[in-house]
Amino acid sequence: MAAFSPRSPSPLPERSSASFRSTDTRNAAKRAQNANSGMKTNSPS
Repeated sequence: MAAFSPRSPSPLPERSSASFRSTDTRNAAKRAQNANSGMKTNSPS
């Protein structure tokens, strides 16, 4: 984190990391949904 932006004020890196985290969560949820639908489509039952 310090190597990422040592001169930036503390609220900034926190906010950016939080936004990154929410984006990762959304992408992970989308990926899980795609995987679930794919399994349902590919499953014989």
